[in-house]
Amino acid sequence: SLRGATSSASTGSAAHSSGASSSLPQAGVRVGVILAGERKSLPAHPTNVIAGLFEYLSVAAPGSKVIGFEDGPEGFLAGRCHELTAQEVRSSMNQGDWKLLNYGSCSDGGFSREDRAEEAMRAAMVCEVQRLDSLVIIAGPKDLSWAATLAVCFAEESCNTAIIGVPHSKNLNMYVPRYLPITLGFDSARRMLSEVAGNIFVDALSSKKYWHFIRCGEDALTMEVALQTRCTFSVLTMERRPDTSGSSDVQQDRMSLEDAEIGRA
Repeated sequence: SLRGATSSASTGSAAHSSGASSSLPQAGVRVGVILAGERKSLPAHPTNVIAGLFEYLSVAAPGSKVIGFEDGPEGFLAGRCHELTAQEVRSSMNQGDWKLLNYGSCSDGGFSREDRAEEAMRAAMVCEVQRLDSLVIIAGPKDLSWAATLAVCFAEESCNTAIIGVPHSKNLNMYVPRYLPITLGFDSARRMLSEVAGNIFVDALSSKKYWHFIRCGEDALTMEVALQTRCTFSVLTMERRPDTSGSSDVQQDRMSLEDAEIGRA
């Protein structure tokens, strides 16, 4: 089992194992890695989980192999993979690893054992063909639910591959007190977006005739960027849901704010 690998690979990760031992590996093991997530979330923000896992295995279990599955869960179920080399891992540092393996998300549908029985069977076959001791899935809430379903199915079918989930999302949408105060990727996302937004604000000060709207993502990330940059106007989805306000209402609020600024000038 590589239950201890996730805490070494990245701070704040969480593990879901299908019943394997918690002892550290004594010999070389084969570990599969999947990058999962919605394509609309790209560009990915750096987390270096694969680099941390690769380094941990080289020290704790020399001779281990890291097998990267391309295009997320879809590529995993199709068996599209290759062994990652040290050079590949080093070249992907601080780039989110999306160029290394690309992203993909699981198919839509429920996450019960019955809903994913066929996928679980195909996944077990892939793990058997690749002789995987563990499968690390770096993903957000949706794909981690898929990973949890695989773990349950693997345990029931006595599959020897351990499933390990690493929470990764630029939105602050997963929180476990004491264990997961922040998701991997959120801090990088807020820093990068704040820098981009700040540069645009500086340019806007010189022109004074354009309004720039910057879409950040979910409310937590939008609020963080707004606090960092002290923007003029921010729109939150949770603020707009109760009265079902639309874009026309937002435009009216912006015009009122502009009129107030002209009056002060």
